[in-house]
Amino acid sequence: MPPVRLIATDLDGTLLTSRRELNSEAAAALRQAHEAGIVVCLASGRALNTMLPYAEQLGVPGPIVSCNGAYVVDHRGIPIHDHSLEEVTRDVLLDYASHNGLHVNAYVKGRVLSSEAGEWYEMYRARVRAEMEVVGMAALADYRPTKILFIDEPEAILHHRSQLAEVMAPHGVTVVISEPDYIEFLPAGVTKAEGLKAVAAALEIAQDEVAAVGDWDNDLEMVQWAGLGGAVANGSEAVRAAADIVVSSNDEGGVAEFVRMACFGVSRSSGYTLADEV
Repeated sequence: MPPVRLIATDLDGTLLTSRRELNSEAAAALRQAHEAGIVVCLASGRALNTMLPYAEQLGVPGPIVSCNGAYVVDHRGIPIHDHSLEEVTRDVLLDYASHNGLHVNAYVKGRVLSSEAGEWYEMYRARVRAEMEVVGMAALADYRPTKILFIDEPEAILHHRSQLAEVMAPHGVTVVISEPDYIEFLPAGVTKAEGLKAVAAALEIAQDEVAAVGDWDNDLEMVQWAGLGGAVANGSEAVRAAADIVVSSNDEGGVAEFVRMACFGVSRSSGYTLADEV
């Protein structure tokens, strides 16, 4: 494999700890990669506005893959990949949500619009640590969302996926369970892999010069597509099985381990730490 020129990492469950904070060792490793001339890309199911605070804290300018690959911007914030759901698809999903009393978040480019305030709204807001706009279910139909997300209990989420599989089939949407209590609906063919491909193409970086690490099933295509794919130990069974490298958990700074192995050729057994660079 040629030297890595682009490294992508998921946020929740991967770069972020269980407290949804940047792991300090992982952040330091990504800064070291940036200083070595490697492009660092954050890739998440989150909306852009809820990713920017982490990007600013990381302090490394780079492209961002948001909304599971539906909305991608370069290091200046200029869109390079932008897809929205068809109006008929949006209407079918909103109708289903209304009839089932579901909480809905609609992602409109860099914004998050919510169907209502309440328990699910507060839970999501606490997780992403950002404000959202409560516009009401009816008003969501005025927008062409980049993606739609339902929030419910994990068992109910599996039920919704089953119920909507046949309904959504003619629309060709991508359906993703990004956390146990989230189910997301994206334009056809949209994945983090497609978003990362757009980044690589814009930078003229080959597939085998890309490394990517994640934890959950919405990271699967990205991990499979990258020249070197990684999974953190707390990742789903599917992602761990697809990865070339499985590193320590998010809470143990597994991304730092992945960066050192992918970008600097340092083996797990070397005993290397970032302190060795000081």
